[in-house]
Amino acid sequence: MLEFDVEQQTGSLEVIIDASSLDTGNAERDAVLKGTGWFDVRRYPSITFRSQRFLFEQDRLMAIEGKLTMLGATQPMRLEIAWIKCGSNPVSRKWRCGADASGMLKRSRFGMRSALPFIADDVRLRIRVEADREN
Repeated sequence: MLEFDVEQQTGSLEVIIDASSLDTGNAERDAVLKGTGWFDVRRYPSITFRSQRFLFEQDRLMAIEGKLTMLGATQPMRLEIAWIKCGSNPVSRKWRCGADASGMLKRSRFGMRSALPFIADDVRLRIRVEADREN
């Protein structure tokens, strides 16, 4: 869910990712990654980001600070906004916003330590979103 007001320079964002939607294109690898030691999707079916603060530079949204919850652990996270654009969709005629955001996390801080250091601890989370105005 996204609420965003450029004029007031406020907003809120909640992103919920179904952890079982993980798809690397390899069923055997997916089964391992969905299991214990990795995403443990049976115990932790979702990954959630909830915003706490939207950061603006003049009228441009630059970043969103919030909390990421994964594997039962919650850590602060900052999403840098590469771009955000709002306007009338020419097909649906609905007001729509699209955005591209990314942030870095250390998977070990969430308890995911499998295969360290052979598989990197630093992970880039990228969120691309489109949202239609409800009213």
